[in-house]
Amino acid sequence: MSYIIPNSELTIFPLDEGNGFSSFNCASPELNDFLKEDAFNDQEDLISKTNLCFWKGELVGYITLSTDTIGTKEIYVSDGLKRYKYSKYPGIKIARLAVDSRFERRGVGTYLFFCRDR
Repeated sequence: MSYIIPNSELTIFPLDEGNGFSSFNCASPELNDFLKEDAFNDQEDLISKTNLCFWKGELVGYITLSTDTIGTKEIYVSDGLKRYKYSKYPGIKIARLAVDSRFERRGVGTYLFFCRDR
């Protein structure tokens, strides 16, 4: 039975050209391909930012964030005041999140989702 990896043993680093991720393999071929073929170029083109998660020097997962907007509609309440000043607000979207199949259900995805080190 696999144990949960303590957060203190996981580290996050920004994706760069020197990162080795050829051994990374999650259950989704599309997520594997994105990391190996598109993530760095998308980051260079300012489309998204990818952070890699390591445990004991081994790549165990990654998360990719991209910017977005949240659209609103003007809403009038009983006092007649608009409640939204702008029609769009900035937002951040999790574009991709993947964990290597060997490390599934060990807390890596939760760490990536909630980690404040990004």
